[in-house]
Amino acid sequence: MTNGKQAPGIDVSHYKNQIDWKRVKESGVTYAVLKCTESDNFVDSRFDYNWTQARRVGLIRGAYHFFRPLADPVAQAQHFLRIAGDILHKTDLPPVLDVEVYPDFIKNEYKRISSRERQQRVKIWLQTVEAATGRLPIIYTEFYTWRDFLGNNMELTRYPLWIANYKVERPKVPAENWGGRGWTFWQHTNRGVVPGIRDEAACVDLNYYISDLDSLKASLKIDAPRSVPPAITNGDMMAGLIDAADAQGGSSDEWVARTKLRYLVDPIGNSLRPYDGPAIEELPLNKREKRALYKAIEGYSLNFAALGITHQDMVNAFYYAASLGNIGGWDLVEKAGLGYIGKNRTQIYTGPALNELHSLSWAQKEAIAAYLGVEEINPPESQEEVELPEEETPEPEVEVIDPGLPPTYGAEMDNQAVINAFYLMALELDVNGQMMIAAAGLEGLGDARKLVYSGPIIEDLPGLSWEIKVHLAGLLNVSIVIPEDQINLDQGEGEPPAETPVEPEPEPAVEIPVEAEIEEELVELELPEVIPPAPTVEYPDTDHLEDQLPEVDLTQPVEEEKEERSWFPTFSNQEVIEAFFQAAERLGREGWSLLEQAGLLDLDLDRTGRFAGLAAEKIEQIGEDVAELVVDALGIDNKKSLAKPPEIGEPYPGLVNLDIINLFHQAAANAGQSGQQWLDASGMAYLNKNRASRFKPYRGPQVTEFLRLSEQQRSALQGALEESS
Repeated sequence: MTNGKQAPGIDVSHYKNQIDWKRVKESGVTYAVLKCTESDNFVDSRFDYNWTQARRVGLIRGAYHFFRPLADPVAQAQHFLRIAGDILHKTDLPPVLDVEVYPDFIKNEYKRISSRERQQRVKIWLQTVEAATGRLPIIYTEFYTWRDFLGNNMELTRYPLWIANYKVERPKVPAENWGGRGWTFWQHTNRGVVPGIRDEAACVDLNYYISDLDSLKASLKIDAPRSVPPAITNGDMMAGLIDAADAQGGSSDEWVARTKLRYLVDPIGNSLRPYDGPAIEELPLNKREKRALYKAIEGYSLNFAALGITHQDMVNAFYYAASLGNIGGWDLVEKAGLGYIGKNRTQIYTGPALNELHSLSWAQKEAIAAYLGVEEINPPESQEEVELPEEETPEPEVEVIDPGLPPTYGAEMDNQAVINAFYLMALELDVNGQMMIAAAGLEGLGDARKLVYSGPIIEDLPGLSWEIKVHLAGLLNVSIVIPEDQINLDQGEGEPPAETPVEPEPEPAVEIPVEAEIEEELVELELPEVIPPAPTVEYPDTDHLEDQLPEVDLTQPVEEEKEERSWFPTFSNQEVIEAFFQAAERLGREGWSLLEQAGLLDLDLDRTGRFAGLAAEKIEQIGEDVAELVVDALGIDNKKSLAKPPEIGEPYPGLVNLDIINLFHQAAANAGQSGQQWLDASGMAYLNKNRASRFKPYRGPQVTEFLRLSEQQRSALQGALEESS
């Protein structure tokens, strides 16, 4: 039980995307524990950004390592020390070791070794890091993990405990109340809300320190805020030291040795990271030397790559800046000449600095900088802070929602809220959310989710019955005026647009899971550009659908020639990772080693991405037994399906991806089913990835080769194709 005085904190990883640390600090958070590393090779892509920005706003920081039981514990400890060892300050929290058995593939790794071996490996990591840093690391775990998988070990209770335990008044502590010492930190929920975490999604881990903030500061010997270092990279700092030493007629080697900053460029990869060492005024240099160093680094600044800013972060920042003015978000992106950032959104942004985007006003640059948490952009002195007039941006030829229109229901309701209401209603009515949005003529909302809703009032939305409109208004908590002739809702003027029973599609924005990978889908969910049949259209009688399709003997084996197809079913990288781990478990081997053998370790960096296939030589390299087990876990017929596909031509010249999407919806509607469900089941939903790709020539398999669909579904697609041609 807490007494209301425990210091509150959070812990985050790269799954939280770009965090506004200033708002986090202003919300009352006092410390943040940040994911740094995992296993012996993974570095959290947001660690450097989160680490430097948390310091700049004055938060107490900590870095944690996610322990993998089958990886060498010494190698894991050394990996953590390479990334965090030289930047851990005495005012930072001690290193943290995350010992947990979630998700299931981690639990399976623990099951591969004995309880004694698990305890020994955890102990080795702790001792290695303790010896290198001179500090007792903190152990993060939960009661049943420590009891059932670590043998309720008492020896390791000398290390402070960070316990995870939710929905209780006081945490349940293992190992006899941790050897009588109790808990030091308590993660009391994984569904907290913190301003500054984008969209304030309810999936942030919240923690308490055992005492108040003053006690936490005293334990870390914090008596004053740390000075802020220059916002430059390690490489620039090293270059500045060398230049300043030369300018003063001194030895650069002596300066580097005196300041103990050799780690800035050793190993080499460190030079690209943001500098987080002592502020210049804290360095052991005299006043003249410090002035020379200030002069040497003048004009340097952090590039976006050093901060781990992705294309998606840039897109979000542009939409934020556009929302402050009379311009669309994507219009602003294209105005800056950065349209390419919409293609590979997980890629680190390495384009022009904000100062080099001359087509943007200074106000727009400052808004983008503020969103990204980078240094403020200052206009040249000659401008005297006067914003340059913006060039008029021509309106797009087709625009469903004009971001410049006044808000329909006030500034509190954005487009995302309307989308959420449609999907929640669709779940309640067991219909298709995307089709309802399309029927209402609001497909364009998905292109500007963060803008204030300025579309038609609910009464004027086409394609919806009055019963649906009333339901929608209730979910959005807005008033609605019903015409007198429509008061009896049972006699509405139309039925919901997807009256034919379909499987409901998941709505990521209605209930956000704990796993934060899915958060990005909330922001980036795109609606298919497929206009559903009007509500009044009668679907064909499907009672005799089987009679309309060719008779297929499903007991006969698949023809041999189909094994020689030049394409493979579509899987996510996560599905492939899981398949390799299943294969490893059956073979008594380690999953990550199999992935490394296959050259697929990079899949872990983009688990939601589309699997691009294995090179032929890699298939032979992993061996027949592994390949067969992997394809079996994926539910495909043979190892050829893993092979990286060659460049595929156009099986239907003249047809674009959107034509194939429409074909799916047409065939599924004739069968009384959901076209989107067919697209998902076939692995072809990627055709609808973004607006630009919909109009590219279709280069996928022929409709008869969608082996993840049933024979009847493939036949229905072929029939719809022949009918349309």
